[in-house]
Amino acid sequence: SGGGHGSRCVALAATGEAVGVVGWFRRPSLQHDDLGWGLAPQYTGCGYAREAAKALLDAVASGARVLAVIHPD
Repeated sequence: SGGGHGSRCVALAATGEAVGVVGWFRRPSLQHDDLGWGLAPQYTGCGYAREAAKALLDAVASGARVLAVIHPD
């Protein structure tokens, strides 16, 4: 389990406009840390969640074992 728990703003590099959040969480119902995100509807499908998740993993989970559980909703 890595450090750096909490949420961070996802913003467009060109304008600084906030378009969503990405976060690293410790949830009592899960055995491992959880990476989650949410974007404003008009920004989904643009690759922003993937980019933000990768940046967050690079920052807080260097060398950590990463498990995936995906919920499409």
